[in-house]
Order: sequence, then C-alpha cells, then structure tokens
Amino acid sequence: MAGAALLGAVITLAQPAVVGIVLDRIERGHTVGVLLLLLGVLVVTDGLIGAGVRFLQRRMGERAALGLRSRLAGHLLRLPSGALEQQPVADLVGRVREDASAVRDALSGGFAQAAVRLPVVLGALVAMAMIDLTLLLLVLSAIVVASSLTVVFGARVDSLADEQQVHLGE
Repeated sequence: MAGAALLGAVITLAQPAVVGIVLDRIERGHTVGVLLLLLGVLVVTDGLIGAGVRFLQRRMGERAALGLRSRLAGHLLRLPSGALEQQPVADLVGRVREDASAVRDALSGGFAQAAVRLPVVLGALVAMAMIDLTLLLLVLSAIVVASSLTVVFGARVDSLADEQQVHLGE
C-alpha cells in the first residue's frame, strides 16, 4: 500500500507540472495533443490509485475492527457471571461495538489519510519553496494562525459542550 500511495503522490505532483508545460506550449504556438493525453492518463491513473488505496485502508480498518470485536466478545463470554451483574450486558456489548468502530475509523479514516497524503504535502511544500519562498512563508503563517485559533476555540467549545451535557443530565 505504501508503494501505491507514493506513486499516487508522484502522479498528483506531476499533474500541475504537465499543465504548466501545456500552457507554455500553447503560448508558444506548439501542439499539445500528446501532453493533453498524458494529462488525462495521469488524472485517471491518480483516481484509480486513490480508489485502490482507500479500498485497502477500509479493508485494513474493517479487519482490525473484526479482530477487536472478536477478542472483546470472547473476553466478555469468559467473564465470571458476577462481573456481568455489575453492568448490563447491553451496555458492555455497546461499548465493544463503539470501541471497535473507533479503531476502524482511526485506521481507515483521518490517520490513514494523513499518512498517505504526507508525501503530497511535502512535495507541494518543496515545489512552493522553489517557486516563491515568500508566498510559502505567508501560507505557512496563515496555517499556524488558523490552527492556533482552532485549538483555542475548540477547547472552549468542548468545555461548553461538556457543561451542556451535565445540564441535560440534571
């Protein structure tokens, strides 16, 4: 999967370069048919590789969730009967399902996507630095400011949501 993700990153980063070459050749009055065909192949290949990587990520997440559910359910079945009287069985089964779903989502969702897209981000940063370092620094500064604001306001929203939940329970 890592090889496919890396190939997808290379293809994703190659597309803007090919578009630049196409525009340059159009400006000079040259033909661009072959380059447009190459660009089409790059776009389709990128889509196919992306779909394959997403499929593999989902499959990996589902397998991990199934394994976790099986182990946790087996553990619940082997508990002494006194342990099951302390909490309703439905609550325990619900927690097993929720925990396994959280693991599945983490493996097939954001975490996996971040790992797959890291080469694209790094390549884009290098390309931006080569094109215009000042603009890159401006963009990175904006990202830092936006991220900081998100953290500050996100923490406040979390605390307000917790307070709201407490008030709903009263």
